[in-house]
Amino acid sequence: MNSKRLFTVLSAAIVFGGCAKNGPPPFEADEFKADKEKVAKIYVKAEHPKALKKQPKQAVIPLFQVEFINESSASSSSYSLAKEGSTSTNLSYTLMGVDTAAFTALVDSLYTDFAADLKAQGYEVMPKEAMLATPQYAELKAKAEPTNPTQQPSRLEGKNQAMVVAPTGMAVVYLNSFNPKVSLKNMWSGMKGDLPEAPLARLVDSAKCVAVGVQMVVGFASLSDTHVKGSGNSSVNADFRFSIAPLHSEVMFAGDEAISKASNPSRWNFNAKDGTILRLQKPIFGSNGFATGTRDITSTGSKVAEGLGNALGVMAAMAGGGGAHTSKTRKYALDVDKDKYVGLARENLGYARGLLLTSRDMAVK
Repeated sequence: MNSKRLFTVLSAAIVFGGCAKNGPPPFEADEFKADKEKVAKIYVKAEHPKALKKQPKQAVIPLFQVEFINESSASSSSYSLAKEGSTSTNLSYTLMGVDTAAFTALVDSLYTDFAADLKAQGYEVMPKEAMLATPQYAELKAKAEPTNPTQQPSRLEGKNQAMVVAPTGMAVVYLNSFNPKVSLKNMWSGMKGDLPEAPLARLVDSAKCVAVGVQMVVGFASLSDTHVKGSGNSSVNADFRFSIAPLHSEVMFAGDEAISKASNPSRWNFNAKDGTILRLQKPIFGSNGFATGTRDITSTGSKVAEGLGNALGVMAAMAGGGGAHTSKTRKYALDVDKDKYVGLARENLGYARGLLLTSRDMAVK
């Protein structure tokens, strides 16, 4: 299974909403702590929030996964009629220094925090071990990715790769409901009722509860195409800072009617009258204090350390004459302090969780 949810991002914009120098400012934690509801109204959009009032207070968390982008890439090309020349520029940065064990430990702690927050909001949460022991979850797991963690193309638009991580014992599952791209595989699976939504519906029906799903996307670098069409010059601009991506970071609440009452098995969908999606609308930008240095890895074995700043720089190619083509490709490693990265990730994902659950709390008042 390789269902991925993609959103359109403006081609000349940095992935997380605007260019690096003119985009949204970093998330203001002090403002959030002072007035959570005010900030939640700015950052979160709720789809079908009224459904929350009708859902049971028993909850199960069968979906919980965080996508940590570990490779960001961008390319640019341009052609000049005046100079009769063309250029192409390719640039990528790979996150180095955080192993899969660290990612898994982080997601385990995030799951524990989230379950505790749900309990604080009055939910009776099924223990993870009890959920894992159900035959319905075993069915769901059979339709998941073969490994956890799993390396996948990012759900973000662009040339990004990511480590997708679920809590220990759970699986990475991509729901058809969150994949607007139509594929013959998904259509055929849907007609057979063979989508992950089917066992998820059976789990909800059996436990008489609401299914809660969490998906977050974490970035470390933003790369954008900055070429001017027709100039013959192409460039890629790079900037790095910790970020929680909007539109892709969300909490879902799906009651019985939202997923188990579909008249057509090819139309399983959370976004029905009994389903609610709370989605981050603006990026949460954190500091860049986790990076320790960059290395040019275009040539095997290169270990040259380079200076660090918030801007990783611009790589450009300029057209020559006589129909010549100029191409530049660079691959860099961004070395990070694992403890600082994990700490910053937990802090900023905690803000995202707080915003989304504050929005839930507002909806049921």
